[in-house]
Amino acid sequence: SQSAIGLFVTLISGVLTREVAPFVEPGMESVNQSCGWLSTLAVVALIFGLLNRLGPAYSVDDSALSAALCAASVLVVGFIAHSTDRARRSRDADMLKTFFEALETQDKDDKRGFDDAYAKYVAKASKGAEARLLGKLAELAERTPKTPVRQPDELKTVEALVAASNEYNDTVHETLRRMVEACGGEYHAGPPKLGARIKQKADADYNGDASQVIDTLRGSGMYHSLEGYTRAVEALLGDS
Repeated sequence: SQSAIGLFVTLISGVLTREVAPFVEPGMESVNQSCGWLSTLAVVALIFGLLNRLGPAYSVDDSALSAALCAASVLVVGFIAHSTDRARRSRDADMLKTFFEALETQDKDDKRGFDDAYAKYVAKASKGAEARLLGKLAELAERTPKTPVRQPDELKTVEALVAASNEYNDTVHETLRRMVEACGGEYHAGPPKLGARIKQKADADYNGDASQVIDTLRGSGMYHSLEGYTRAVEALLGDS
């Protein structure tokens, strides 16, 4: 009777675990269910052990029962390992989803801010200034080489690029500063790109070809009017 009660309880527990899933962490359902059925199997093994006492007609090979219990235990351990990893992957996926949602929201806010600022510049500009600027930008895009731009042969290694960047850093920034300020803008120099970053970009974007990394020196020109920005584009086109 005790074995029958034990079998009944474990069966009910197994069904409840599957159907109701009380106190079950998402992603760990298979672990809970397999542990429940393992308990049921253990009770069944005890019942067979009792039957063995009734005589040879009811005997069951003990080694077979032991093997079945061992196999079930190994299976449960596998479920635990798999489910634990799945739970971790699920948490990581949720974190990434939250991160990208926040990033998308930030991008929308940034775009809205840029659109509002640009609209104010357009409103303050003279008539036809926006069309002139867009026309000059289209011309600049048309003149831009469609083939990959590369460094000269003597600058095809990361070490050579780093050395040249450090040597000509001040000269490049001074040249850019004069052009930007001549068009009414503000120039902000950036630091030289480090060797590790040059290699990383070459490997990720250019199949390891460091000669295609052409932005080892960077700076930003800020213009507070469409007319000033247009003059800068015209300077790049050689129109002024």
